[in-house]
Amino acid sequence: MKLTTERVGNWASQPAPGYLNRLVLIDIEQVESIDLPYGVDPDFTLPISCIKFKPEAVIYIFSFPAKEASLNESQGEGEDGSSYSPAISMRIPRNHPKLSAWINKHQGKRWLVCWRERSGLYGMAGEPGNGMALATSRSVTDQNTTLFTFSSRFAHPYYYISSLPSQNPGSAFSSAFSFAFGGN
Repeated sequence: MKLTTERVGNWASQPAPGYLNRLVLIDIEQVESIDLPYGVDPDFTLPISCIKFKPEAVIYIFSFPAKEASLNESQGEGEDGSSYSPAISMRIPRNHPKLSAWINKHQGKRWLVCWRERSGLYGMAGEPGNGMALATSRSVTDQNTTLFTFSSRFAHPYYYISSLPSQNPGSAFSSAFSFAFGGN
């Protein structure tokens, strides 16, 4: 009897840098469509061109120093099959009135959340009709921070994407706004 061997993963005994260093948010109502892969065994990687935005779409960019933004995804089984629950947490230093105003303006929205990992990989969670929900909390303790947490549930794992959406010439974004907190 011959057994087939298949390697899983691509770490090659090398350490993998953790955490996220950039998040891009787009209101899910400003996403026209996402051409998702279908088939028996998709590799869950999408070209950024598969995301179609409305002409008035606005991009929000958050950049972080090391260890301030993280991603966890849990998988569960239920009567309807598998479900995946990604959760992204990011700690924003220095509470500020402008940040409070941004939170107030955007509360209740659902988001397409795209990110860059420190390892160089890009990911995306959210889709029309099912964006990531934002919850916030603020604290003034040993640090002065606002915690953003994005979460949702999907029938598939989050997708890898080829790059982050950007406001380059020819892109669908009409204006930009960003919070930069160090890092890149």
